[in-house]
Amino acid sequence: ALIHNAVIESFPFPESVTYINKDETRLHKNILYCSSIKDKRFWAFDITKKEFSTPHFSFSSSIDTSLISARYIHRKPSDSLTVKVISSLSDYNNHIFYIKGDSIYKSRNKWQPYDVAKRFLLQEQCHDELIKKIKPLANSPVWHELTDSKGSLWIACEQGVYHVPSLAFEYYTSDHGIPNCVWSVMEDKQRNMWFASWGDGLARYNGKEAQEVTLHYKDEPVTSYYMGAASTKNGFLLPYQGGVKEYCKGRFSDVPLPHDAYLFVYNDSMARKQFFSGTRNLVVREPDTLKIFPHKKYDNFLFLTILKDKKERYWMTNGRGVKLFKNDTFVDFEPDEIPLTKGFLCSEIDKQQNVWLGKTGELIVYKYSTIDTIPLPPDNIVAFLKNYKDSLMLVGCKLGLGIVNLEKYRKGDPDYFMFLNKPYGFRGEECGQNSCIIDSEGFVWFTTAYNVCKLDVKKLKPNCSAPGVYFSSLQSSDNSLNWKKHRVGRSSVDSLTVKYPANNVQIGFEGISLQNHKGMRYRYLLEGYGSEWSETDDNTVTYTNLQPGSYTFKVQALNAISRAASPTRCLTLTIRPQLWQMKGLQATAALLFLCVLTLMFRLYFDRKRRRAILREKKEQEIRNLQLANIEYRLDPHFIFNVINNVGTHFLIKKKDRAFMYLVKFSELIRETLRHAKHPLKTLHDELLFTENYLLLQKYRFDEKLTYRITLDPPDLNTKRPIPKMVIHVLVENAMIHGIEKSTHKGEIDIRVSEDKEQWVISVQDTGPGIDDELTEKPSGTGITGIREVLAIYNTYNKCNADLKVEKNATGTLAQITIPLNYSFELIKK
Repeated sequence: ALIHNAVIESFPFPESVTYINKDETRLHKNILYCSSIKDKRFWAFDITKKEFSTPHFSFSSSIDTSLISARYIHRKPSDSLTVKVISSLSDYNNHIFYIKGDSIYKSRNKWQPYDVAKRFLLQEQCHDELIKKIKPLANSPVWHELTDSKGSLWIACEQGVYHVPSLAFEYYTSDHGIPNCVWSVMEDKQRNMWFASWGDGLARYNGKEAQEVTLHYKDEPVTSYYMGAASTKNGFLLPYQGGVKEYCKGRFSDVPLPHDAYLFVYNDSMARKQFFSGTRNLVVREPDTLKIFPHKKYDNFLFLTILKDKKERYWMTNGRGVKLFKNDTFVDFEPDEIPLTKGFLCSEIDKQQNVWLGKTGELIVYKYSTIDTIPLPPDNIVAFLKNYKDSLMLVGCKLGLGIVNLEKYRKGDPDYFMFLNKPYGFRGEECGQNSCIIDSEGFVWFTTAYNVCKLDVKKLKPNCSAPGVYFSSLQSSDNSLNWKKHRVGRSSVDSLTVKYPANNVQIGFEGISLQNHKGMRYRYLLEGYGSEWSETDDNTVTYTNLQPGSYTFKVQALNAISRAASPTRCLTLTIRPQLWQMKGLQATAALLFLCVLTLMFRLYFDRKRRRAILREKKEQEIRNLQLANIEYRLDPHFIFNVINNVGTHFLIKKKDRAFMYLVKFSELIRETLRHAKHPLKTLHDELLFTENYLLLQKYRFDEKLTYRITLDPPDLNTKRPIPKMVIHVLVENAMIHGIEKSTHKGEIDIRVSEDKEQWVISVQDTGPGIDDELTEKPSGTGITGIREVLAIYNTYNKCNADLKVEKNATGTLAQITIPLNYSFELIKK
């Protein structure tokens, strides 16, 4: 069967076949060789032509072909094809034959016996050694091996398929002779590894076998050792339950310290100082002195880790906080530094003298004036930090091993961190606290809960390749949510076309990762619907109520370690509109709507223009009526009479009042002309104009005329507009028909009152009274003008304003009533 782009195509063999091998040489790179043990022959399958053929290999001239026949073909890791032959000559049967070009040659090498050559396919030493360490493979023939694109090894054997995700890790347990519960790992100058455990003693490992070593304290064997061992110039310091042992030149000796259980040792070889963190004391050892700092002096602070920074200060930390120690004194952070109040379980320093601190869930990179935070996967407690040649920062955690690429971190590359756990080949659980060393050969040793791990950093892949991704399902539905399944292909571009109202789409996709499928995440985007990528760990996305149109769905699978993204997989989605949703009809409808809207606007503005013209016309009519009154009152005869009165009455008799008379007369004319173009004025201005007119008449009639202006109530709103001249015309009629015709003293009473329903403007004079026929059909221009003005305004109001003139016992009463909700705007609501 040939598998290409996830499509399987079957090609039945001509006869039974046992082996399939491919020659990777340039000459036969597209040929598969199919061998049959039963028929003792083989065929060639051309991948390009997809045809079988019988290969014509010729044996070299030094071989007697009459005595030999080819049996089957094997492939070795070197990509050379070997031929198993059958011959009556045992020498031929024992030798290896190989194919080169179109000829078969005899090799000097011989086949090994079966029990020795079980792994003849795996001649490379690292793979062979690895297989020896996998118990099920130790006594089983291995038929095939493959190193995949992610650097992991696949082994096919009789028991099945074995996957080795990483070749970088090697584990040591009690099967190797080392103790259980190892807390400290050391290396001596002879390159022996030492493993110290809690409760299971001490062992030395020379690379081949482990040997138990028993130390004593007070004639009792030491069984429990602590985590914080430290290397020295000639050996190492090893803390235990009764103190600290020093290994130097092949011998152990007790360090002279106060009796205590010491958890951690720090050796500053440059300053020739050693720090011992005990349960009761902090002890500082120098060549000639021993200084003891009881915990009570620094708040019972039991230190779990110690390092020295660029300012020659020793950082001492535990889960409660950080203490700085310098010149045998605990000091504070300097003013230009950020103080730390949190506690940390481990610490390390890099080449730039930045302090790295570990705690639950995060790393802190302390740069004195700034702090960086590196988040870790959830529920991870940092147990140790180790700077590997200033290229990597190793982060031992509860659930795995974190690796920070320092060069990428300093450059700001987002792909600077990866986290290794079981799917990536790291099988350790709960890394030991502050128990990590780098040996003389560059291997990293650290403890875990159940074994000791040896890490070959050179075999760590810096970045894991991106996973694959494909569409696994595709469904659509209308608002009833009856989903209809659609076929999806395996190509990099797929498509789906549905018809509205089927505008709900559900897209399923799947990432391909043989290392950590559960930790995979996805990025997706629907172009035409949104512009930003979304991220999720779910492999199904649903879109509802999509509008007709074309969309492109894009998805990428993200590697769980490095977040490398797969090539983008695309799906073209088309939702066909219904007839009423088509763009042509929509454009026509939009154009029709625009025409109707234009017509409506035109009618509206035409109507508005006609209303404006009508209002202007009505206002002009009122102005004409009012101007007619003005012309009537200010005609040459009236002006002549006024001037004549001045000349005959004042200039001759009362010169001192003539000037005042002319001043009031000029104010009257000025006020009249100022409001000539305005049909309305406020009640206040109208009363002021009327009062000036009455003062002018009082200069003329002297004691014969008295007047009174009353507002009821007194705080009546005098800013309300009324048609101009309405009060003045009534007062002028009272003068002409009442006061001038009277032979005795006359009085004019002007009253403006307001009740709940209307305004009442009344003018009462004490003259002989107007004729009855004039009350119904007044002949005066002024009264007629007022009634015509009110008639115009009445057409724009629901309630009418009215003017009544009647004769009473006192004289003549002229009264105008105006409703409170009356408006003097010439626009119909």
